[in-house]
Amino acid sequence: MQAATDMTFPQGLAVMDWGNLATKEVGLYGTTGRLEEYNRNALAIRNEMYIGFTLGGAYRILDWLSAGGGLRYINARGNMKIQMGDIRYVMDEVLEYPEENRWDIDVDTVGHGFGIILGSHFKPGRVVPYLKNLDASLRAEYYLPMAMKKTTNSFLVPATLEASGSLDIFKDGSPGKQMVYQSGSNGQSSLMVTYAPSLHLGLAYTLLERIKIESSAELYLRQLRDLDGREDDYTYGYRFGAAVEYRVIPEIALSVGYLYNDFGIKPEKRNEADMLLRYHQIGGGMGLRVADRLDVNIGGFYIKYVPVTMYTTEQTSVGSDATHYMSKTFEEKRFSVAIGVTYRFLSGEIEQTIGDASKTDIKSIKSLKTIKQ
Repeated sequence: MQAATDMTFPQGLAVMDWGNLATKEVGLYGTTGRLEEYNRNALAIRNEMYIGFTLGGAYRILDWLSAGGGLRYINARGNMKIQMGDIRYVMDEVLEYPEENRWDIDVDTVGHGFGIILGSHFKPGRVVPYLKNLDASLRAEYYLPMAMKKTTNSFLVPATLEASGSLDIFKDGSPGKQMVYQSGSNGQSSLMVTYAPSLHLGLAYTLLERIKIESSAELYLRQLRDLDGREDDYTYGYRFGAAVEYRVIPEIALSVGYLYNDFGIKPEKRNEADMLLRYHQIGGGMGLRVADRLDVNIGGFYIKYVPVTMYTTEQTSVGSDATHYMSKTFEEKRFSVAIGVTYRFLSGEIEQTIGDASKTDIKSIKSLKTIKQ
């Protein structure tokens, strides 16, 4: 989840270079001049933080069916910083340092939202004996429209780009600090970042005493949320996967799994900040019960992203109409290794209490066992 979705210049961070080059292209239109070299120092950083709290409960309706629900609160904060300086052009063998092409954008965002979660868990084996080893769960999530308040701390960009309106997403609706707007638009004070409604299905089947098979599927209705029109950049998103767990001995369990994910973004809307490439993920892990109170888990995964090459055009109309042709290739690789350690402080004391009670009072045993369960 993102605190400031789509806080990027039209088609991504590399398009910052196109933005600077566009100012020269427009000036060269109809002339014999040549742009021979272009250099710059650029920086684009996006920081995000979100904190969520969920309060819910569950109720067993039948011996084989349970239902639950919850309310989720989300607090989100973000910052987008884009800087570009030391810009140099070589035009017809003449070196230029245009100070007016310097970039300095700094925007803060903050907001909160709410989500509703409904779910169920059922054991079909209680009704159909052939499915006695199967567990299933179904969950639905819906989020109310979520608006982030923008505060533009700085907005310095080439005047021709600012006048095109392509950077209005970084404006907070007020004159702000260190800003000179040429187009007359101050942008909007808020940015919609509503999370997508989703459906989740999970299945678990105990094949043998030591082997368990788990699978899941998720559907994200990304185009059915409020993003001030940016929801049209998406179709349905989905992911599905499966895993197998084998318990070698009671103290050691091994697992391996596969996951496929498609974010549902339209190909022409991808950008460098969020490529949102489709991917295949393979992972494995081991769980080890070292002692009664101590567990160690080791796991890792590798993600193979599906590369995409985009051919796009950008239109500008600043003084004269111009069409700019671009191609971009998106590729990414990722792997991770993690080690987790769990230590239980109270497990021994509870078992000792039960043991002491068994010597003196059989009723205490039953009570403590019920609490432990």
